[in-house]
Amino acid sequence: MSGLARGVDCNAHTGALETGNTIAVIGTGIDVYYPKANRALQQQLENEALVITEFFPGAPPRAVQFPQRNRLISGLSLGTIVVEATVRSGSLITARFASEQGREVFAVPGQVDREQSRGGHQLLRDGATLVESAGDVIAGLPISGLMKLHESTRPDVSPKLSQPNNTRTEKLERSLLRRIAAFENLPQDLMGSENLTAGELNTVLLKLELAGKVENRDGRIYLRD
Repeated sequence: MSGLARGVDCNAHTGALETGNTIAVIGTGIDVYYPKANRALQQQLENEALVITEFFPGAPPRAVQFPQRNRLISGLSLGTIVVEATVRSGSLITARFASEQGREVFAVPGQVDREQSRGGHQLLRDGATLVESAGDVIAGLPISGLMKLHESTRPDVSPKLSQPNNTRTEKLERSLLRRIAAFENLPQDLMGSENLTAGELNTVLLKLELAGKVENRDGRIYLRD
């Protein structure tokens, strides 16, 4: 999810389309293309992904509207990643909104002598999570949000196909409950201890959460009282 601005925003939308899906939140009316150079990409997103706005059709670009757009971006996201930003960048406004909304804030470090690195470095000094790989983002996100996303995108499978996995799933549930009781409550620790993929762990933890056996608090998994 991004704001369909020049540079990193457009690259992020384009890259996401190549491997999955993306959402563009714009600061104008839905029928306004801004900047004009993004018209083709916005039309592609309208056809293949999702473009949203809170402004009336025909609303032209105004400076005051883009912080409002950034508030939507951060609120609709599990976390905000700042790749490049000057100290006066609108990306820092998005990061501030994310922090106020209880979302995770991430920053990618850059060259110390580049103006575009200073905003991200400021966020890192203020406590943002350092990002050097996609794994850093996954580890820093609230796992319950990832579980819901994973579950919502899983294809339907017939009972016959899923039946052989029931015994293994039950064993995994018991094993995970024992480890959580022993205070191994970080998702990445649980995943490594059971040799699970992130998707498998998310599925089992979601089942336990829906059954009322565990709960997620600030990215850690705990047994329910």
